[in-house]
Amino acid sequence: MGLHHQIVRIIDRKILVTPDLSANPYTTGNRQPLTPGIYMVLWPSYVRARQYDANAKYVGPFKTVAHATRLVRLCIAEYFLEKRVAVEVTQGAEQMLH
Repeated sequence: MGLHHQIVRIIDRKILVTPDLSANPYTTGNRQPLTPGIYMVLWPSYVRARQYDANAKYVGPFKTVAHATRLVRLCIAEYFLEKRVAVEVTQGAEQMLH
């Protein structure tokens, strides 16, 4: 789909916990620590190895995992809506040319 994401919990200035409960060091693009809480981590589609480094973008903090999950669902819905609209516009333009 192109949207690589994961919901994590930042527990301190250097460590995050993944859904499988593994603790991992993290860094941000600006090298600033994040406020503890729940975050959605996004990676560009070209990133193969999802590491918690400068390529990762952190969205949050959220109060609950449910809030972060809703954001993921909204992002996915928006992605597919935009894709569908683009296809419909392209098909409409092609029909006008014929």
